[in-house]
Amino acid sequence: MSHAPDQEETENPYATSAVSRPVPFLAPWEVREFSLGKSMLVWSSICAISAAPSFFLAVGLVGVPNIPWMVIGVLLFVGGYVAVDRMTFEWAYRRRVAVKLSLRLTYIIRISASVIFPVALYADMFCGIFSATFITALGYEPERSSNMPGPVVLIWTLLQGAILNAVLAFIWMILLGICWVLTNEPASIEVD
Repeated sequence: MSHAPDQEETENPYATSAVSRPVPFLAPWEVREFSLGKSMLVWSSICAISAAPSFFLAVGLVGVPNIPWMVIGVLLFVGGYVAVDRMTFEWAYRRRVAVKLSLRLTYIIRISASVIFPVALYADMFCGIFSATFITALGYEPERSSNMPGPVVLIWTLLQGAILNAVLAFIWMILLGICWVLTNEPASIEVD
């Protein structure tokens, strides 16, 4: 093995090998600007599209006077997503390629499922039925929900949204594992 005259023969334990590559994410000290307007637009769009199938199914059940309570529920989710987006915006974890890719794929799947007619109805209907069991435990019958008080409709909306988000979290965890394998990105990083 020939070496240049100025190279030493010692092994460097920190030297990269032929298969090493840098982790493709922004360094934790690099500053990015959070845009509240962009975050609100993104999450409002995602929540509005995702809530549409449930909204149209529920309007037939709860009646037109309770529509504002459902809208408030969706707006609470938008606010929650924007708050979490802001809170985690500068975390190095969110800059990981596998994390960004898996989050985007999760919401693409959710929006696609909302747009594809029969899939959206079944997914939202099952989550709605499951959340209705909690409403029944409160003493309200979903079959007679047209005379249900507005705050109960809000609770029902929030429960169904929480169940749908739990399903999305499960899908995200599966996609995150797949993305980590496909991007060949290490699962953890150490920062000095």
